[in-house]
Formats: sequence, C-alpha cells, structure tokens
Amino acid sequence: MSHCCGGCGNGGCGCHKGRPGRSGPGGGDRERHRGSKRRCPVRRQPADHVPLLRRDLLNPGTVLTAASCVAGIPSTRMKIRYGSLNHGSGGATAQVRQVVIHPDYRAGSHDNDIAVVHTATPVLNITSALLPPPGDDPVPGTVLSTSGWGATSQGGSLPAALRTVDVPVTDRGTCRTAYGTSEAVTEHMLCAGLPQGGKDFCAGDEGGPAVTHNLIDLPVLRALPSWHRGCAQAGCPGVYTRIGSYVPWITTHLAG
Repeated sequence: MSHCCGGCGNGGCGCHKGRPGRSGPGGGDRERHRGSKRRCPVRRQPADHVPLLRRDLLNPGTVLTAASCVAGIPSTRMKIRYGSLNHGSGGATAQVRQVVIHPDYRAGSHDNDIAVVHTATPVLNITSALLPPPGDDPVPGTVLSTSGWGATSQGGSLPAALRTVDVPVTDRGTCRTAYGTSEAVTEHMLCAGLPQGGKDFCAGDEGGPAVTHNLIDLPVLRALPSWHRGCAQAGCPGVYTRIGSYVPWITTHLAG
C-alpha cells in the first residue's frame, strides 16, 4: 500500500508503508559505526541466513527488541551475536531462552511494539545500556543514534558491518500530520528524521537501539525503530517505540 503525505517524493505519493519486522536504519548518508560493540543482533538460526535485529543489552541476560521482529518465531531459532561489528561472524553467540512480548502488542496498529529477550547463558564483557526514567519522552531536536545492519537505501542491499545514523526527534504533532489518519502515531511512539530526508532507519533495522549518551558517555536506550513509510524520504520521519512508556513493564521482566 502507498500513501501520500506532505513532502514525500517529488511532489507526489512516494511514501510506502514499511512492513513490521522487515525495515530498519538507513539512508544515503549513513556512517559506519564508530567502534562500539554494545549492539547485540538477535538472529534466526543459519537456515534463515538473514539477521533479524540488533538490540542493546540491558543486563547480562536481557536484551530489548521490537515485538514485530520476534512474534511467531520460536526462541530455539534465535541467537544473539555480541562482541562483533559484523552480523555474520566474529565475537560470540548466546542462545535465546525466552521471549516476552508486550501483552498489548497488536501487529496491525504497530502500538506496544516491544519485547524482552532472555538469553540461556550470560552475555559477558559487554557494556549494558541504561533505561531512561519512567515516562521519558525526548523533546524535539534530541539527537538519537540508531545502529543496525539494515539496508542503506530503500530497496538496497544489507551491509556486512554495523552502521549508525544520527537523527533528531520530530514533534509528534508534525509526525501525525505527515502520516495522516491511515496510521496512528500514538503516545507510546516517537518520530525522528530530517525534514528533507536523507537519514533514517531502513529495511532490516527495526527493533535496534536508538540511544543518547549520559554525562559519563554511557548509552541510554530511548527508543526502538518500529515502522515507517519509505526510507529516508522527505516529510516521512521514522516511527519508534518510546522506551519511557514501558520502563515499569521492562524492569518487571528483566532476567535475574
């Protein structure tokens, strides 16, 4: 399905709805990730070959991701690779033990697109991300750093090495106007991107980490890429799950 929203394409209807779990960070101006090995890909077993997600670790046994990336997939078919910037090699892997999907997640609405993943063995020697305060809602202009192995352009190929893109949070009202009534941008979501496009998450990046850094440079997980129309198109910011809406639920499901 395509949908016309202000500024998309060259004056025409150029916004195409991203499929949940099949899109992620991208855009023509993506940068190679600078040295961090905090991002943890949750991926299907080798029979599927394609990495599903990159997640930030919350503690040695807990990873956060989008529900749309793991819904309907047995935990026995998922592993987390960590300590490597390449999605298919290096570092170490941990088997997924359990996936807890938010009870109010509904695929059709994209709302509550969040899940907690527990590993069978601890993920060691990796810096965990911090959760924001409950209710955290980044103000417009806050720059989020989103990492992943998603396509670098709409319909493009997937890179082997982890990449990152920095995008500013967009006013929620502006985002709602851009997407119109066909898709609901709820209070549990936030939007981020440049008005002119060019930087965004893209196919393969959903559920990855969107972080800021605190005063001592530790990552704070503020959002998860969730859905979008097109990839890095003008007037079509990416839509993220806002972590601040779910902090009490997340802490209830942290692995001990």
